[in-house]
Amino acid sequence: KHGVRKSAKFGCSSVPVMIRYHLGSLCLGGPAILVCAPVRCVTSVLEFFIRHPFSCVGEFVDCLFGDLLAASDGVNAISKRAFMDIALNSSDFFAASEHSFVMTRRKVGTLRAMKSAILFFQVLGLMVVFMLSKSLSQGLIIHYAEMDT
Repeated sequence: KHGVRKSAKFGCSSVPVMIRYHLGSLCLGGPAILVCAPVRCVTSVLEFFIRHPFSCVGEFVDCLFGDLLAASDGVNAISKRAFMDIALNSSDFFAASEHSFVMTRRKVGTLRAMKSAILFFQVLGLMVVFMLSKSLSQGLIIHYAEMDT
């Protein structure tokens, strides 16, 4: 009798909270990621030339864009991973993007292992789906060929 009372709305009570807090993060986060993605691409190419110097190109890039690349952590922090952090911690977009960036830097080995496992299971799943669809289609072709004769 005194237990937890279930809402008659079944989950609809969280919709106003979502609209009030998370919709603004989505509206701000999408354009921020859109603006930062080309900048991140350019800084990644420049960092590649600095890390792998091809004769004097790496030194030239480092001389011209060294300060820009030193300040690129702010741009690199803004990514899609922030939305996961928003969902888990209910924080605003920029705080979530900074937290997800710090966690990504801290757990590089774990993320590499996870990406490798995900790739393995994606390839394995694709092979299983291919083999099942091949055997199903082959069985259907044989079945309909026997019906015609």
